[in-house]
Amino acid sequence: MSSYTKGEWKVNPTDDINDFHIGCVCKFQTLGIADVETDYTGEEEALANARLIAAAPALLEACKEAKELLTDMPDCGGTWQNLDAAIAKAKP
Repeated sequence: MSSYTKGEWKVNPTDDINDFHIGCVCKFQTLGIADVETDYTGEEEALANARLIAAAPALLEACKEAKELLTDMPDCGGTWQNLDAAIAKAKP
């Protein structure tokens, strides 16, 4: 099973006005992850979207850790389903 690009994902402005690039510095080079454009959303929303994408690896690991820690607790209000659904979205 393939995995996401390991390393810290960062948001950087691009040469295009108000657009953002998400990159990962891995082994002394920056690998492109995604570009977020402001064409339809505006700069503020595009930056929020870019930050969310950049946080995705940490959010995935937090979901996995939370599920592991909560294994002995009863599922209250669909928490297990929400964690499972979030983790499943990240799988290829």
